[in-house]
Amino acid sequence: ASMHYGVHTGIIFSLGKELSHEDNWKIINAAVEFRSKEYLNGAHGVVGVDMAGPESFRLDCNDDWLEEVSKMFKYAHNAGLGVTWHVGETQYSGPIGIEKILEKIKPHRIGHGIELRKTEGLQRKRIFQILRERGVALEICPSVNLITRSIKNYTEIANLIRLLHQEEIMYCLNTDNPYLIHTNLQREYDLIAKELGNDASILEEAKKNAFRITFLKAVKQ
Repeated sequence: ASMHYGVHTGIIFSLGKELSHEDNWKIINAAVEFRSKEYLNGAHGVVGVDMAGPESFRLDCNDDWLEEVSKMFKYAHNAGLGVTWHVGETQYSGPIGIEKILEKIKPHRIGHGIELRKTEGLQRKRIFQILRERGVALEICPSVNLITRSIKNYTEIANLIRLLHQEEIMYCLNTDNPYLIHTNLQREYDLIAKELGNDASILEEAKKNAFRITFLKAVKQ
């Protein structure tokens, strides 16, 4: 892809909440073994690890499960890999899951995290302070959130983005699964810009954030 299209690329190995610890360790070990040390023609190789899978398992809040998984991600951290984690897309993990993952896993980025819109009071203050201090960014995927019924409409995402901007929390827009839902990154920005209306200019910061939080060394700002 890098050679054909002239773009920078990197590979993120995804672990699964539905997988056994043994299988997830295999993925972590492979990611560390084949981690990128340099890049060639824009191709960076393996640059990070992710945890995805059904939030309905409620594992993001399960201390026993997280005890072993945190060891995997500490190993990835120590190897210099970027770390991201899917959490806070639905009520099954919610704000409690986000806070737990920030505490136990210490990711560089969080996939979705849109349940932050339901936080308030001391919980909001705690989570937002951690996000700001560590520079953790949210990867927000509007179309996927709508299709999975995690949100009722794009207005919820627009209001969340206004909140993140106000609180100086890093975020960017993502596609999550462009082939299955027939979208692309430009479309995601266009959808939310339309929803934001007169506030659409704040999305320029999101585009800059994408370069700040990338796991690709050659394009990181």
